[in-house]
Amino acid sequence: SIALADITSNSWGASGCASSAHSVMQAVRTTTDAGMLNVFAAGNSGQAYVRGTSTRFDRMNESGFWDDCAKGVFHPTDPALRVAAQDRDGIVGEVLYGVLGVANAIDDQDVSAAVMQSYNAWLADFVSVAPHRLLGVFQVPVWDVAAAVREVEWAVAHDLRIMNLPAPRPDFPAYNDDVFEPLWAVSAAADVTFVTHGGGG
Repeated sequence: SIALADITSNSWGASGCASSAHSVMQAVRTTTDAGMLNVFAAGNSGQAYVRGTSTRFDRMNESGFWDDCAKGVFHPTDPALRVAAQDRDGIVGEVLYGVLGVANAIDDQDVSAAVMQSYNAWLADFVSVAPHRLLGVFQVPVWDVAAAVREVEWAVAHDLRIMNLPAPRPDFPAYNDDVFEPLWAVSAAADVTFVTHGGGG
């Protein structure tokens, strides 16, 4: 399991993509390690990159995406390399979803919230390199509305304006419940955009 003290904004720069034994967030180790590898390694299988087995991965490697891993250069966590990839592929920008799946897999809500806060701090720094091309989606602990409000205020003060909401779940109130009014109010006042990423309720 993971201790609250293990979560820092420096955790997110640790990356490994040359081997399925690593994940983008090596510092986050829970009982769901196998699931994390499926999320952060090459494709949904979590297998190491092997040249010639995937047209998509081979295309990514034309810029050194996988080969650079052996040299300690991790394209997913280098904003300049992300923007260069956008230029090469003719993409204007990208929306960067975060760690909601990982954070929600952690049973300890304090640790889960700390993962979100740490990620948000890393994200604000990361997207600041090219804020009109790297659109960061920050995370909030929706089970604690007061903490979620504080996280929105922090995110807005650090130029993050897109909030990820988990898909509705039976273990917390529906989003039209009055308990969420403070969250909606602070978000509306700051012109925060809401998004959600997959899942069912």
